[in-house]
Amino acid sequence: MKAIFKNTKDHKKHFTATGYTVNKNRTKMLLIHHKGLNKWLPPGGHIEDNEVPHEAAIREVYEETGVMAIPIKDDENDLALKDIKEAQIPRPYALMYQIIPKSKKDVEHIHLDMVFALEADDSDKITAQYKEVHDVRWVTRKSLIDEYDTFDSVRSFARSMLKR
Repeated sequence: MKAIFKNTKDHKKHFTATGYTVNKNRTKMLLIHHKGLNKWLPPGGHIEDNEVPHEAAIREVYEETGVMAIPIKDDENDLALKDIKEAQIPRPYALMYQIIPKSKKDVEHIHLDMVFALEADDSDKITAQYKEVHDVRWVTRKSLIDEYDTFDSVRSFARSMLKR
């Protein structure tokens, strides 16, 4: 068992969804500057009661940036369901296990983050939700990797999803 799991097995866990949003020609990624973490990140947050995970990611992108995103189609595991009694929903690009540091509001805890690959029009008007974010930007692969203070997972996604 990895040390991160062993050391945090008794931590409170929250389900979250994040929208890793790229533009249509895959040259830019939408990032917010997170106030609490002081880092550039994709928009995301807690999955609300009765909410489907990919819809939570889409909602968070819209709430934090004003940009309307859609899931990038993934035909790799299409089950060809008829949508009568069961339906296939977009699957996460990745599942992350993240330690969230103690804050004024909460103890150190875990986010089980469902990362969704989304697409949006980079000409859509950006309207940042300044209650939670300092800034919102479309960022190129090179600048994200070389210049922005972010997490390795965000850089890794940019390397795999954005064109050079």
